[in-house]
Amino acid sequence: MQRIDTATVSSGLFGLGKDGFTDGNPGTGVPATQLNAAWFNNLQEEVAHVIEDAGLTLNGSDKTQLLQALVSKFGNQRIRLSANTTFYVSPSGNDTSGNGTVGSPWLTPQKALDTIQQKYDLNGFTVTIQHADGTYSAGASLFGTVVGAKGPDSILLNGNAGTPANVVLGGIGAGQGAGLTVQNMKLQGTNYCLSASSGGHINAGAGIVYGPTTVAHISAWDGGRVFLNGNYSIVGGASCHMRVYTGEVSNAATITVTLTGTPTFGSFASVTTLGVINLGSAVTYSGAATGQRYYADANAIINTAGGGASKFPGSTAGSTATGGQYI
Repeated sequence: MQRIDTATVSSGLFGLGKDGFTDGNPGTGVPATQLNAAWFNNLQEEVAHVIEDAGLTLNGSDKTQLLQALVSKFGNQRIRLSANTTFYVSPSGNDTSGNGTVGSPWLTPQKALDTIQQKYDLNGFTVTIQHADGTYSAGASLFGTVVGAKGPDSILLNGNAGTPANVVLGGIGAGQGAGLTVQNMKLQGTNYCLSASSGGHINAGAGIVYGPTTVAHISAWDGGRVFLNGNYSIVGGASCHMRVYTGEVSNAATITVTLTGTPTFGSFASVTTLGVINLGSAVTYSGAATGQRYYADANAIINTAGGGASKFPGSTAGSTATGGQYI
């Protein structure tokens, strides 16, 4: 490649020795830059070589071949954040044509999580996925780490702080080392409301409302962890409120859990196979539930820091078996 070098260039337009083009000025007698075939041939071959080197055949009707070639050679470069960023989802959004802005939101939280994971380097900053009021029945899951994320606080799924039940999700999962924070929304459906698996970590913030589900409200298994970080409420039953299998559910703050309408559980707190539920005196419960208070077996532990047999809501006594402990 070379810069234009005819006699009528704009001398030094881009700096010393870096000539450019000029339109000229007939009124003052300044001629426009004279063009020549050599420069255009040079430009043509520079571009053509990039396209052909990518294995493409030149096609005059395709105006995207240079872009295709660059993407093929270098890949889609991640967008590196330089500040905390908010993306938006809405029941009126569009996963195909939307871009995640407040004026052009995505339709689903899954689209937001996929885009963040595939296209962004968080660079230590926080991304908030802000949900407009409505129902997102499919919920969302994140599997695998996100480039530039510091931990579960780096990706925040947020609903309506004033009326959390106005934002309804079918469940949220984090696995294979992924981390998420969830707050201010209602979780219900036919799946786990919160599920951390395979080293995944979920921080459950304030304002979560747990509605009815056919499985557990909170699940931690295969090394997954769920930390309870804020007050929440329970308005629907489940097989278990907490179900832990080789994972952990703990509190990281002083929390009040409010139960409404006497929801029914097979067991409120259930832990098995070396799992741990660690909820001490900083976690208190208001309201009643139907079902067993707790169950622990297979060398799993429920640690209430001496909270007593009636720590968890329920209508029947808890029990342990096969090495399970309730402390």
